Amino acid sequence: MAETTANDVEVATKPPGPDELPLVGSLKEFFEDPLQFYTETADEYGPVAYFTLGGNDFVTVSSPEYVKDVLVNNDDEYVKGQQFDDLMGPICGNGVLLAEGDFWQSQRETLEPAFDPETLSRHCQVMTDYTQRRMDRWTSGEERSVYEDLMYTTLEIAGKVLFDFDVRPLDGDIPAAMETVRDYVARRLWRPVEVPEWMPMPGKREYREALALIDETAYTIIDEAKASDSDQQTVIDLLLDKDDPLSRQQIRDEVFTLLLAAHENTTLSATYTLQLLAKNPYAMEKVHAELDDVLDGDAPTFADIPRLTYLDKALTESLRLYPPVYSMLRETKADTTLAGYAIPEGTTVSCQQWAIHRDSTFYDDPLSYRPERWTDEFEERLPGFAYFPFGGGPRRCIASRFAKFEVKAILATMLRNWELETTLEKIEFKPSISLRPDTDVTMVPTPR
Repeated sequence: MAETTANDVEVATKPPGPDELPLVGSLKEFFEDPLQFYTETADEYGPVAYFTLGGNDFVTVSSPEYVKDVLVNNDDEYVKGQQFDDLMGPICGNGVLLAEGDFWQSQRETLEPAFDPETLSRHCQVMTDYTQRRMDRWTSGEERSVYEDLMYTTLEIAGKVLFDFDVRPLDGDIPAAMETVRDYVARRLWRPVEVPEWMPMPGKREYREALALIDETAYTIIDEAKASDSDQQTVIDLLLDKDDPLSRQQIRDEVFTLLLAAHENTTLSATYTLQLLAKNPYAMEKVHAELDDVLDGDAPTFADIPRLTYLDKALTESLRLYPPVYSMLRETKADTTLAGYAIPEGTTVSCQQWAIHRDSTFYDDPLSYRPERWTDEFEERLPGFAYFPFGGGPRRCIASRFAKFEVKAILATMLRNWELETTLEKIEFKPSISLRPDTDVTMVPTPR
């Protein structure tokens, strides 16, 4: 951890890590399976480990104590970083996801009212109605892509709840455009070497066309919100009411950032929970029994959602095993230390939900899906940051409470009247910025 100089002064050294090839570092092992690489690196080299990818410095953090140091205790020593900005900047601009410093703080404070409990109480019926509208397309025994169904549903909910906007009449397929953008970002993320933006690359034309469609959608949302005489206060209203008016481009950045985050992570959370429940009949039976008892055949209301305690455990356990944000990236602003190790300026630091959530130090039988583990006593014993699907510290997900409520409202609406049989033995992943499935997630619905 430290070396001693001739004057007996301890000097921090870099963290331990794998033996690597010159120049390429751990590229081969990482790109073969990044999730396995993160897990094995934590197991072999400890809670703070160092590796390189193509000459770039990386540190993985797989201890709750040191994650807290990065995200809370010393958060002012870290930023989202150049890698994250290069990937997401063309999409989210200077929205709340990427902004830094005082401007980020101002934007976050402006947007927080959009996700408070009063907003949830007003819009629970939108969540359940829009979910039911999608399920009205289901036919008993017909294989459905629940991933696609959820992708459209969550986008429609986000448009209505956040912007009082109906995305369905728009020209173009917005969910498909978002998927194209995410695919392109994933290819850039896992590219072994950085390729100049001017070079032709597979999928670049489709990416630019998708981004143009999303831009057009964002500006349509802004213009219609400005022209609306609705009493509903939207995110656009919050942004327009700032003392320091925002540019049209900046409002676009916030609109798209919120659409992307509300749409993708909610879709993934609901998809993975359905898959895990379908593979665990006992847990599914418990969910169905609770829905029958609490809802008595009716659609869930705002007052019902907190009463669905087993469904809450089922979602909590799903977010442990398959967290949509599986690795939280930061970058050091200057040379610093972590756990006594030297971390140079510009190092990408990865706080590891994937590894920590599956650590037997904190979870018995960690690879098993066990909603029952989430008792009050268990949560009280669990160290802080042994479970952090929504991040933590000042930049904890602004919509975490909102997102969990929405997923539970969607799942309750889907499962109160339907049995779902999965067609997949297991989900394979294609991790990029988020933990995305490598194949479609399809199921066969049967009325209950």
